[in-house]
Amino acid sequence: MLHLCSFSAWLCGCAARIPPTSTATLFNLAPAKLACGTGQPHTVAMTATWISLLAISALIWAWMDALTARERAIHAGRELCREANVQWLDQTVSLKRLRIGLRDGLPTFLRRYGFEVSLNGSDRHRGHLDLSG
Repeated sequence: MLHLCSFSAWLCGCAARIPPTSTATLFNLAPAKLACGTGQPHTVAMTATWISLLAISALIWAWMDALTARERAIHAGRELCREANVQWLDQTVSLKRLRIGLRDGLPTFLRRYGFEVSLNGSDRHRGHLDLSG
């Protein structure tokens, strides 16, 4: 039969240091923190796990935000070239500059995307568009 005290000691890896107790101690609960001989609660590992999960989530968000901004830049570049009646070369944009600026008093990413256009099909001219957000 596994007792509560020996089970909590087994959870923290210190079962050899704490002897098993009788079933009478099952209902005489100790303070809420688990201790495995070191006297520290198990928050260091938990904190590291949460920080790691938050960091991974932030990286995924940044990656998805960058992809969304690039898709918006491709669409905007295509529309600008259509309105200006020029040929949009290579059908893509490239990130030229990324910086943090203020928009409505709040910090936001300011991105500059570059692309190339042709006026008559035999020349190349560089263009750029700026996106905020």
